[in-house]
Amino acid sequence: MTAVTRPARRRLIAGMIALLVTALPACATLPDSGPVQQGDPDVTEPGSIALLARLPGPDDSPSQIVDGFLRASAAGLTDDFTIAREFLAGSIRSSWDPLAQVSVYSGQPTLSVESGSDGVGVSATVSATLDKDGRFTEALPGASVQVQFGLVLDGQGRWRIRAASDGVLLSEPIFRSLFQQVPLYFVSPDGEALVSETRFFPRRTVETAAVSSILAGPSPWLEEGAASRFPPGTRLLVDTVTVRDGVAQVGLSAEAREASPADRGLMLAQLNETLNGLPRVQSVAVSAAGIPFDMSAARRDLVVDPSVGTSPVVLADGFVRTVEGNDVVPWGDTGSVAEVNPSSPAVPYGDGLPVVLAGGSSVVTVPDEGQEPTTLLTGSAPLSAPSFDRLGWAWVSPVTNIGRVNAVRLDGTRTVVGADWLAGREVRSLRVARDGARVLVLSLEGTAVVFEVAAVVRDAAGAPVSLGRPLRIGQRINRATTAVWVDQQTVAALGRLNDGTDDTVVVAVVGGPTSSLPAVDGAAGLAAGKGDRLLFVSTGAGELFTRNGLGWTPVVRGVRDPTFPG
Repeated sequence: MTAVTRPARRRLIAGMIALLVTALPACATLPDSGPVQQGDPDVTEPGSIALLARLPGPDDSPSQIVDGFLRASAAGLTDDFTIAREFLAGSIRSSWDPLAQVSVYSGQPTLSVESGSDGVGVSATVSATLDKDGRFTEALPGASVQVQFGLVLDGQGRWRIRAASDGVLLSEPIFRSLFQQVPLYFVSPDGEALVSETRFFPRRTVETAAVSSILAGPSPWLEEGAASRFPPGTRLLVDTVTVRDGVAQVGLSAEAREASPADRGLMLAQLNETLNGLPRVQSVAVSAAGIPFDMSAARRDLVVDPSVGTSPVVLADGFVRTVEGNDVVPWGDTGSVAEVNPSSPAVPYGDGLPVVLAGGSSVVTVPDEGQEPTTLLTGSAPLSAPSFDRLGWAWVSPVTNIGRVNAVRLDGTRTVVGADWLAGREVRSLRVARDGARVLVLSLEGTAVVFEVAAVVRDAAGAPVSLGRPLRIGQRINRATTAVWVDQQTVAALGRLNDGTDDTVVVAVVGGPTSSLPAVDGAAGLAAGKGDRLLFVSTGAGELFTRNGLGWTPVVRGVRDPTFPG
């Protein structure tokens, strides 16, 4: 956002005041920028929108009271909703919970306000909702919210709101300005990886909200695949995390000192990784009951969204190859797999041979030069493209699913992974996250595209046992073929949004919004390194493209089925 000088801001304020002098009609618009009436705005983050609210006027009509309340609610994150409560009457003034739910509306819709003697109704198109714990849920296309306000005349003959639902309405620009997207970090069951969960918190209190949420643990959908390592009962000693000179001061209750040395290293790593990703924080200091922790004890060897390199692996002329720059080069000393009708290569992390689908229904190893492929798993029907987890299991699903998926190691060890919620669906893509704790599944339920992430439940030896209940994401996607992990918070698919007319690369935050990138004509395959700048798209004609600014640049020809380790 362009910086505004103080004189320019005063001119802007004066202009906005002039616009607000006219009484509002019964049909008003929801605020998508702040009406500025008095004082200097409390800007808590560089580049954020400065919002202030007006107090209710003595002669305001019911519709003007409701409109003023909506605007004051939008500004409430900068004044603790003090002005918004001035529009309320009686006990609701103290009982109203503005952050019980945030409804985010899209575009610049018109409020449908119908005024009566004691009520005003408001409706708006909703793009997302946010619960009190910062969990973002993208709305289905066309979803709307309806809110009814009951009004009453107070003892001075002024209209006030006597009945209102908890929560606030915010436009998308104001939501993005006032809320911070935060990856919270939890610990995998084997204690070797940090697993992220995206939440959204008010920028003014983001550090406090993030630590409180870490202490509370992951959301129900993730709790079988990750956890906090803080001792039970651990809380913030005072209900605030302060940031001074870039140092986040986290004061915990005495229970935190009961953690074992191993758990202490993990819980400090959770705080370090979460807080150091926030704009105001440069380092973290943690104490328990006033006694400082040695921050050097924080684990620094954990898997946290690891890099998978910059060179995609592809199929070319019956061989598994690597694309380096604008060249296609051999992948080690591997031989040809042309005779097995290969597709969908998968590469393990670290050492180990790649695998491919043979004829679409078997998983076979890519052999060393002069050797024969080894069949690891044969399905009775077509299989999804294989995906390796960090523990060496290659996952596949029957395209026509019966409530389970399969995993196999390079030594031939196999296991069946329960996934009853997939029964009856067509599984188009199944990809394990690089933390090994989550799985991305793209499927068809009837004719509806379903995009979901689920936790991986493992036994004591690390073998996958089942998938937890899924989290639905990408609600705006109505068409998709293949999907990949882009980073710890983001996934991508070849597909189409509800308001789109062409297939493109759609990007969804796990627990956040969906967007799209420019299209690539004839797109057939998709691969991602770490981050959306390492996205690669292959076409049915065998051309490979990579991201370049806002568009795509051709890299090589004669390849297909790009992938990265995982």
